[in-house]
Amino acid sequence: MSASLLDDLAEYVDVVSTSMDKTRRAEDRPAYVRHLAAAALIFQSLQQSNLPRALEQVSAEEQAFGRSFLDGEEGRATEAAFARLAKLCGQKTSL
Repeated sequence: MSASLLDDLAEYVDVVSTSMDKTRRAEDRPAYVRHLAAAALIFQSLQQSNLPRALEQVSAEEQAFGRSFLDGEEGRATEAAFARLAKLCGQKTSL
């Protein structure tokens, strides 16, 4: 499995965790937990060398970001980290 994908996923998880800890909006915390759970599923697929399944999960997570809004700087940081991860995954499909 591509180390760069796993590295980007780890960075994304770090940003989401940090953002969840820093947010002052309690109502956003369940969304952060859902994003962390989705990241765990993506990790599982990558560890099992199931890139197609990981890409499906990234696509589903992309839709989840489109349906919800995380407030403040923490939300922007989380969305930017996911965008980097999704971009890298998109590059993997074009190889």
